[in-house]
Amino acid sequence: MKILITGGFGFVGGALGKYLYSKGHEILLGSRSVRQAPDWCPEAIPVITSWTDMKSLVKVCQGVNCIIHAAGMNARDCSNDSVEAIVANGLNTARLLQAAKSAGVQKLIYI
Repeated sequence: MKILITGGFGFVGGALGKYLYSKGHEILLGSRSVRQAPDWCPEAIPVITSWTDMKSLVKVCQGVNCIIHAAGMNARDCSNDSVEAIVANGLNTARLLQAAKSAGVQKLIYI
């Protein structure tokens, strides 16, 4: 199964990526910046998740069977900037859902 993990270099996303890779899945690790495949998952494909570029988000979702959405702001940062929290955790999630639907992704898990 081809799985996109947004926030794939974070604590939760990274742990899921490592586990799912060990089970034989093809893993795409989403990040807002250019990254190299990590040592724990050298076959992973790092992809840029540009939250404001719908065309790019749809392209990242193409051919993906499942998305695990683990990107977002933590509780402390949310309390410090509630407006950015709504954008990061609300609007960006809505954008991802729209892109996934456009690309024909069948499953999305939101963490």
